[in-house]
Amino acid sequence: MICRFVFCVLLTHSLVLTLPTFAADHRALLVGAPAPAGTHAAPLSGVEKDTAAVRRHLMQTGSFAEHQITLLQGHEATRARVSQALRDLRKGTTGGDRLFFYFSGYGAAAESNTNHWEELALVLSDSRTEGGGDLALAEVKQLLAESTGAAGSVTLIIDAGFGHMPAGAFPSKALDRMPGRGEVANGTPPGAGAPRWVVCTTRGNHRAVDTPSGGAFTRALLEVLNQQPKGVSVAALQEPLHTALKAFGMKPLLEGDLDQRLFQPVQQNAAAYPAGSWRVTEVRDKTHLELTGPPAAGFSVGARLKVLDGTRPNQVKGTLRITRIQGTRAVAAVAREGKGAPVRVDDRAVLELPGDDVFLVGYRLQRGGLGAVSPEFVEALRAALRTTALGRLVKEVERGWVFEIQEHADGTVHLVDEQGQTRFRFQAGFRAAPEKAAKEMALRLSAFARIRGFAALKGDGGTLLQDHVSLQVRAVQNPHDPLDCARGVWPEQPPNGHQQIPLCFQWHVSVSLVDGEVETLAVGGILAGSDGSLYGFPSDGSRVLLRKGQTYTFTSDPFISGPPFKQKGHLFVFGSMPDNHVNWSNLTTSLQHGAKNAGSDLERVLRGYLARDSNTGKDGFYQENRWTLSKVSFEVIPNGGVTVEEFFSSIEKKKAR
Repeated sequence: MICRFVFCVLLTHSLVLTLPTFAADHRALLVGAPAPAGTHAAPLSGVEKDTAAVRRHLMQTGSFAEHQITLLQGHEATRARVSQALRDLRKGTTGGDRLFFYFSGYGAAAESNTNHWEELALVLSDSRTEGGGDLALAEVKQLLAESTGAAGSVTLIIDAGFGHMPAGAFPSKALDRMPGRGEVANGTPPGAGAPRWVVCTTRGNHRAVDTPSGGAFTRALLEVLNQQPKGVSVAALQEPLHTALKAFGMKPLLEGDLDQRLFQPVQQNAAAYPAGSWRVTEVRDKTHLELTGPPAAGFSVGARLKVLDGTRPNQVKGTLRITRIQGTRAVAAVAREGKGAPVRVDDRAVLELPGDDVFLVGYRLQRGGLGAVSPEFVEALRAALRTTALGRLVKEVERGWVFEIQEHADGTVHLVDEQGQTRFRFQAGFRAAPEKAAKEMALRLSAFARIRGFAALKGDGGTLLQDHVSLQVRAVQNPHDPLDCARGVWPEQPPNGHQQIPLCFQWHVSVSLVDGEVETLAVGGILAGSDGSLYGFPSDGSRVLLRKGQTYTFTSDPFISGPPFKQKGHLFVFGSMPDNHVNWSNLTTSLQHGAKNAGSDLERVLRGYLARDSNTGKDGFYQENRWTLSKVSFEVIPNGGVTVEEFFSSIEKKKAR
């Protein structure tokens, strides 16, 4: 039997419950299951809106931060994943922690051999497939009790439905396994240490009123709560919910500790951990530390994490490297020990360098027919990748490739992207020296791996600096000493937007610092060409200081727009505190030959991305608002009647001048 019902449970006690451990001590799990696979059940159109609305409410009221909320939706809402998330929910919690579980989807009721409703259950995405099954509410309670912890507040809200449920079956059968049930049912307050909880439900079948805008119960509940931004007692929900749901034939049922307040804003700690940090849950030895936290890009095998002291959020204790990861759990090894105390349970870890999957570049070799690559070149390329920095991040594949290597009849080797565009060409003559051509191709592929890594790079957080906002970047024309083929009008480029640069124009990078709390930043950056080339600026080693409200143009580093057309390159422009500046001329050398000695904190981060396997960790204090960046894409576009031949002719004339 499958239908929809509504119920809400609030537990506030010392009972052992759990979910993925997040930064700060407040965690939420939201589950949306529109319909089980393998059935004819119509997908509930409002489930996605339900979970989004609840998530938005938790964040807007300040009850939970974004990084404290995990969402399992659609095909992700399997019995195994939800069960594991429930086990993790309260792991390592303390008496002051706040936990929240929300479900939107179908409900199911199973009748026992005694012809009584024995259990109510959640219907998940794989509940009707082999190896799946419903998740009974009694089992939810059991899963929450399996891990050690002592959360101070646990709230469960389930928006589902049991149609034509026998009167009284829900409170007397589904919840009679919860400690304190009899006391609450009799209207007496729980004794000292007994669980305090609230039940909110209806005995009506409201599946028919599920709409694309969400389920009736969730909409009504949030409408009431939105009128009480500082939280509301459960008792105060009774009358407005009754009024809102009456039109749908639904009657709310509230039982338990009615004085409990839902969704009170959390008092933010000035020494809070960075968003997205993971928590150390177990330390066996230096090679086996377990962590848990919200899934995020870059948290994968090979990722390097900076460890922050569990009692002093700004104290750096060393670095870890992830060796295994699955969902919200990871195993890591100590990459570098700090000078102070060793890593302990409750320490936090923040991403310093993403895992290998962020950098990986796949290539395919043209094996037969037109463009087939010679066996000599194939073997030379494989050998070159084994000895090239970051060569291990370049994989020969048949599927999921980014580039294809082709050998043309004119004696050139081409690196071709998925759109069939040549991104790099090795000139004729490689057959006489295949090792040289292979080494050049290996370096070029490694450069693309670095560029993929840079695309995932983010600033170090905080409230003073915002990525892609604090710095406004655009390409500007260099009017001095133009090429002979530079004709037409230079188009005005949008700040921090995609830059379209006409063929034959010389241009510079311009950056502005918006008005804000930061007075001055040291600025510089990296240009990543569509051919895999990398160039750091300013290239003269100078420190460029930019004050708020001002604009600086890197006139000492001119660029010339040349073919190929309509292939994206990228500008990565960084702004850092003046004492955290980078010598970009040294970094340019590092781009080609591997990183040398790093200087500032930002330079250490960049060195990690360039060398990938270097250990750049540093003891000391973790500080936010140290640097930010803006990423801007660009492409060269045709310029009227200017031909490619005319462009190259103009380049030769410029060299001769």
